[in-house]
Amino acid sequence: MQIAWLNDQQPLLSVFVADGAGSVSQGGEGAMLAVNEAMAYMSQKVQGGELGLMMSSPQIWY
Repeated sequence: MQIAWLNDQQPLLSVFVADGAGSVSQGGEGAMLAVNEAMAYMSQKVQGGELGLMMSSPQIWY
């Protein structure tokens, strides 16, 4: 996890997520599940004030 500050002083939280499944037959479903779970976890932490950040409009970039 890394927090950077953009030019307009908005915080950017980047999180590396790996599902570890390695299943080609599932077409990335495990990876999407891992990303969604990580986003839900981080959203809960931010909303609880545990990271000192405010989440206005979360976006996921791949």
